[in-house]
Amino acid sequence: MANECNLMRFVGGVNTGMTALAGGAQPTLAANTCSGAVNTVTTVATDNDSVLLPVDRVTGDVVFIFNLDSAQDIKIYPPSGGTINGASANAALVVGQTQAALAICIADTGLTWMAMLTSVAAPA
Repeated sequence: MANECNLMRFVGGVNTGMTALAGGAQPTLAANTCSGAVNTVTTVATDNDSVLLPVDRVTGDVVFIFNLDSAQDIKIYPPSGGTINGASANAALVVGQTQAALAICIADTGLTWMAMLTSVAAPA
């Protein structure tokens, strides 16, 4: 079988106005799950409140997460048992204030993700 590459697949629409889970634990609620292709987190009570990557994705699926809070960092967790950037299972990725992450699913199980962070972009 020849090698095949599908660049990206966007699943879901825009999930705006998300609230990060207080306390920074790995979320289990749908309300804290980045279910859209684009997800904006606008309510972050304290540093390291958290959101969750979806488990219903396959290789090549892309999820954008924007932390629009100008005062607090957020944590992004993989689905339960999953990994981000080869870290330990269930380890979170920290996304800074007014920063974004691009997460790409790299396994059809939806559990293995690679992520890139943007630099902080301050409006002129």
